[in-house]
Amino acid sequence: MKKNICIILCFILIFCLCACGAIHENVGTMDNAVINLDCQGYYTKQELESALEVVESKFKTWPGFVMNSIKVSYAGDDASYCNELSGNIVYDEALTFTSSFTTGENDWDGFSKNETYENWNWYLARANGGQWRLVTWGVL
Repeated sequence: MKKNICIILCFILIFCLCACGAIHENVGTMDNAVINLDCQGYYTKQELESALEVVESKFKTWPGFVMNSIKVSYAGDDASYCNELSGNIVYDEALTFTSSFTTGENDWDGFSKNETYENWNWYLARANGGQWRLVTWGVL
């Protein structure tokens, strides 16, 4: 009886581990992306990496997508676009990343499968030196 329970538990464990591996492989990845954080010294490397982590956190929710490249395309205190979209929050700093990525094997959320998207923008903002927030993203 104990032997049967042990065998069943082993099969359940193996199944769970395989499922976790399959789920992990089906997330967006930035592992091999070419990253350019040059913003003419407006923000520190730590501030830029913090903002990039916000983008990466969102990108990981896009199944099977692969980030090819991402770079800073705007850094400064003109947060007017983000303020238009934010509602009650008033931002005083903005950061925009422009990227290229390739979609996964399946159509997902309006994206075509196996297609490369260029000039995809990620708009981030913050108030009073606080945490970066991803306000919106897309091609404008």
